[in-house]
Amino acid sequence: MPSGDTDQLNMPTEPIHSMLKPVGTGPFKVTAWDNHLCRLEAYATYFQGRALIDRVDILQIPWSTPLEGLDPNQVPGPIEHVESPFLHLVHNPAKNAGTSWTQTSSGVTVTKLLTCNTQKTGPLNDPAVRAYLQQSIDLAQQKGTQNRPQHHEYKYENSPTSQESSPYDEPIALHLATIPQYRPDAEQLALILEKSGFHCTIHTGSMEQFKGDWRLESDLILFSLIQDRDVELRRYDLFSTLSEHLESPSQEWVQYRLQSVAISPHTSERKQALFDIEEFLIREQLMFILSQKPVETAYLPSVRGMSFNSQGWVNLRHIWFPSDKL
Repeated sequence: MPSGDTDQLNMPTEPIHSMLKPVGTGPFKVTAWDNHLCRLEAYATYFQGRALIDRVDILQIPWSTPLEGLDPNQVPGPIEHVESPFLHLVHNPAKNAGTSWTQTSSGVTVTKLLTCNTQKTGPLNDPAVRAYLQQSIDLAQQKGTQNRPQHHEYKYENSPTSQESSPYDEPIALHLATIPQYRPDAEQLALILEKSGFHCTIHTGSMEQFKGDWRLESDLILFSLIQDRDVELRRYDLFSTLSEHLESPSQEWVQYRLQSVAISPHTSERKQALFDIEEFLIREQLMFILSQKPVETAYLPSVRGMSFNSQGWVNLRHIWFPSDKL
């Protein structure tokens, strides 16, 4: 005779559709669940008390939207750039956002920086090579190759008006370190510098590698600085990290000025000290500002209560939607 276990194995089973018949004992109950939306509503008789939130909608947002789902009067771009219609708020949107979107500044800027590692023995220990490097970068910025910042005019007082032939007989070999996200920028920069007689080898590493000593093996370091409303703190951290790349005299001067920033109770003194450090680094061709742009947020008319915290992120606690928009 077949055993009870065998009977259980031979019993016909029905497919379990957990998405259609969810089971749980939490403070919310599932009232809708399909391929696009999971809706949770407060469970009034929950044993620890009713949840304070009435309803939670969890949207499944596709990476792109099929072209047939668009407004027939709208001219779409490439399919990978078509934004999802489920989003009401987009951080750092693309430039080709539709006319229905309102864009506002979050008070944050992203600055791409190139710094010289003069602790490493190499061509950049020579101030003349660094000056020629800056000349090459400045000329490319004048031609509109990159977004040239204008907030410090002294940086470009001696910018060249035309490219001269390289004063060096052999190509200047440099190693450039960055993260994978900025490799296209590094490749563009390498092409620009190649015209001036530099030969750049690009090395990319993870963020954790970048924070360690790995970057100190290269001559140039490409990265970005996010300046939010805590400007002094961000600039202090930048110059503190950058001092690790400098030879002893420059490193000692920067760290001395940073110490005055740390102990000064006066905002004006701290700002002046940070400005002095930046001016020194640029004057000595130890830091180059490649581009600078504000970070914006786009939102639809359905979004109300838009505001930002000190780091430029949207205060989600203040966001609300009119009932007729939901």
